[in-house]
Amino acid sequence: MNKNNLSIITNFGCPYSCGFCISSSQNSKNDYRFKLQDARDIMNLLKSGVYTRLSISGGGDPLFIHNKDISLLYKFIIKNSKKYNIHLSFHTNFKEPHFNIRNLLNRYLTNFVISIHREDWSRKFNKWSEDGYYSKNLRFTYVIGYNQDDLKIIKEMLHHLPKDAKLTLKQLDGSVLEDIKDIQEIKELIQDNPKCIILESGDYNTYYNLKDNKIYNKFKDIKF
Repeated sequence: MNKNNLSIITNFGCPYSCGFCISSSQNSKNDYRFKLQDARDIMNLLKSGVYTRLSISGGGDPLFIHNKDISLLYKFIIKNSKKYNIHLSFHTNFKEPHFNIRNLLNRYLTNFVISIHREDWSRKFNKWSEDGYYSKNLRFTYVIGYNQDDLKIIKEMLHHLPKDAKLTLKQLDGSVLEDIKDIQEIKELIQDNPKCIILESGDYNTYYNLKDNKIYNKFKDIKF
């Protein structure tokens, strides 16, 4: 875990479109209301001086739904992350965020981490990298160890990776990296490529869960 990384877990609904989704109950609800407790907790975390990087992610997809309270929350986070000089990014799997959220993020935010899969990586490369659309600071993440033809897929992705974008290969939770098919060839493929890294499974953040206003050191301990 990197003690300087903070992740806010949103619980704002989910399209359940990840190819490796393991959710047993698809019952996400659009019922978030921005609470004073949220503002107090987030402000205290940001101004503590502990965190240098902040991500909005988890518990579904932070860009899946939209309401006035979610926009208020995001404006609050964006404003104060800038105030305290904290690097902010949104982690999403969603192809087409709601118009109002898209405009909000285009105006204030420049960092996105987009989850891609075997079936949709090409479409998302095109969608998220159009000139003047979203952001130039893009990082795509692809889970390895789930598809048997990962090596072929990664070669294609690297060939078509949008200009200035980066690619992170994430290890599937619970898997052993060295047991992944073609892992040595994958490592050799990316070893001299500064735009691509492998991120092994593990907890790299401290987590703040909006649902119960609690801090967690392990993602698996969060109650959704």
